[in-house]
Amino acid sequence: TALYAALLKLPGMNEEVADAIVDWVDADDDPRAAGAETSHYPTLEYPYKAKNGPLNSLDELLLVKGVTKELLYG
Repeated sequence: TALYAALLKLPGMNEEVADAIVDWVDADDDPRAAGAETSHYPTLEYPYKAKNGPLNSLDELLLVKGVTKELLYG
């Protein structure tokens, strides 16, 4: 997808995190090869569901599997 290709151009981005971000914002619940959909997030200590929609804020990306403060903010 165009989003996936654009994400891979960002410094420090890798395929796993790009897949997880695409999964976070896409409308389906089908995980990409290295991504994470709703089935992943309930397994966390503080469970939640994948957004499956547009971001409300940049900080929301910190909920996505593999996204760290260092990756997001540099």
